[in-house]
Amino acid sequence: RTLKREIISMYKTKKARFEGFINDSTQRVSLTFDMQLHSKHW
Repeated sequence: RTLKREIISMYKTKKARFEGFINDSTQRVSLTFDMQLHSKHW
């Protein structure tokens, strides 16, 4: 029972870290895309 709870909490931590990593890289990509778009306008 305790082991299952530990595994679930470990999975949640990994999932949160993974989602944060995805959000970070997505923001970085969209920022680069916006910069390229603006430079094309000028």
